[in-house]
Amino acid sequence: MRLADAIKELGNLKGVRVHRSHWVAQQHLIDIKKDGRRFVAVLSDDRRLPVSAPYLEDTRDMLKEKARPNKPRFFFYIFG
Repeated sequence: MRLADAIKELGNLKGVRVHRSHWVAQQHLIDIKKDGRRFVAVLSDDRRLPVSAPYLEDTRDMLKEKARPNKPRFFFYIFG
């Protein structure tokens, strides 16, 4: 099975493809570090995976999305 097909099977699980051979779930993506001339994704278990240039922007966007605090969907006002 191709990785692209496997990713489709994941459904609503949030994550990002970081390399032609690697996909990372959002909850496990901790950081992106520069390692010489290349970038690596730092995972929650301290493993590092290569981030290819075509996937770098999407990986950065996923980190930014993860860093944003969850906004409440509804606001309640109490009037006294």
